[in-house]
Amino acid sequence: MPKLEESLIDNLTPRPEVREKARALLRTVHSKTGPGTGYDIGEAKIGLPAICAYIASKSAGYADVTEDVAQKASCLAPRQFASTLRTVKAALHVPKTPAGSPSKSKTDVDPIAYATLIKEHKIGRPLRVESWMKEAQAALVALPRYKQKFASHFADSGIDVRIAVFFWVCRTIKISHITYAPLVDKYGVTLRVFSRLVKMLEEECVDVKESIKGTIRELTKKTGGDAPSKTPATPSQSRPASPTKSALRTASSLTSSLTGSVKRKVAFSLSDISASEDDVPPETPSKRPRTTPRTRTLPVRKTASTSSSEEASEDIEMSDAPPPPLVASEPVAGPSTPRRPKATATPTHAYRTPPSARMQALAIFSDDEDGEAEEEMAVVDAHADVGQVDDALPLSRRFRPVFLDRVQWAQRAPRLARERVAAEKRTRELMERWGHPLEALQLAIAEAAAG
Repeated sequence: MPKLEESLIDNLTPRPEVREKARALLRTVHSKTGPGTGYDIGEAKIGLPAICAYIASKSAGYADVTEDVAQKASCLAPRQFASTLRTVKAALHVPKTPAGSPSKSKTDVDPIAYATLIKEHKIGRPLRVESWMKEAQAALVALPRYKQKFASHFADSGIDVRIAVFFWVCRTIKISHITYAPLVDKYGVTLRVFSRLVKMLEEECVDVKESIKGTIRELTKKTGGDAPSKTPATPSQSRPASPTKSALRTASSLTSSLTGSVKRKVAFSLSDISASEDDVPPETPSKRPRTTPRTRTLPVRKTASTSSSEEASEDIEMSDAPPPPLVASEPVAGPSTPRRPKATATPTHAYRTPPSARMQALAIFSDDEDGEAEEEMAVVDAHADVGQVDDALPLSRRFRPVFLDRVQWAQRAPRLARERVAAEKRTRELMERWGHPLEALQLAIAEAAAG
């Protein structure tokens, strides 16, 4: 033991028996709180002499060293001093294996020990988590509220306390896959006692909870600075030039190795490249080109759509003439939607109303004898033209009967018609069964008239 620690104990307490007990405790605590023991206190070991002097003075029944005096002599913050004190008490409560007795075999393991529970539920950093659980257990059993309500019912290291402490620490370090229902059912813990112990830990052991969270934050900072970068530098994709492959093949192979997010696929039609932009509307890069070709719009189409007045002035016999030869052109890719065939343009004279019989007779028996033959031929030609036109006229797609909107006013209401039919049927049935309701009255009137 260093002389500095001995002198600190001597300065804190003047009693020889307290000094000897404090030194013995200090040697024991040094052996039980080292690295790998589960009770590692780290840099807080500078406060061990003051903590041991406080524990020895309190156990001997003296008030020479109070907790406030020990905290100031330890050079530790109040919260860190309280956490270290609980850890030391937990380490001192661990039973020591006698030298003469054989150690426990690997098969003889306590099923409710914290190390066993941690291993069973696969929790990381088992030694540190186990030290937190032992620290929480020591803080719980030291509470006056616990001693008043639970100390007489079960042992301080009983299964109820251990399961409650295990669940509370797991919830504090945010291990979500451990729930209370399987633990209570598996180990036969009373749910009421379990919930009261967990509530007591949550309300009374705030310092332990803050100490655990502070340790987690420190570990996160340490591991965060030393952790390697998650996005390592991507090596260049340069490849050695092959003497047997051309530069074009190498460039295409390199381009094909790019991911979909880097290289955007764009498909173009070959006919669009060869044709001018005025003939075909531009395509969007995200769509594939149409595979069904359509014939290019012919220049003769413009001459075909002339005004009706010009067609009326043309000769009728010109419609039988063969059309002029069309200039052939290469098909151009376009939309594959089927088009409705346009009806053949019908001359306007085909829709003229034919003359009536009276008008024809007046035309035939006119005084103009010179034009009689010409009038008769015109009437015959008109009849022939009208017959042909009636056969060639296409059916109108917008046919609408005359006065269709007034048909409803000449109809009965469907519901009223159904009710009337049913009423007439019921009336006939009643009359067949009971006769006419006025038949007796008619007979009486007839007898009175006869008498």
